[in-house]
Amino acid sequence: MTWGSDAKVLYPEKLVKRMADETEKMFHQYHTPFDQKR
Repeated sequence: MTWGSDAKVLYPEKLVKRMADETEKMFHQYHTPFDQKR
């Protein structure tokens, strides 16, 4: 079974927040211009 991007963390609330923070960090890592990463 594969869920891909449809999978969501619902509980516990602490884990929901942590996953949202990690997702945001990954987004910025791959969407920040190269010259701003230094």
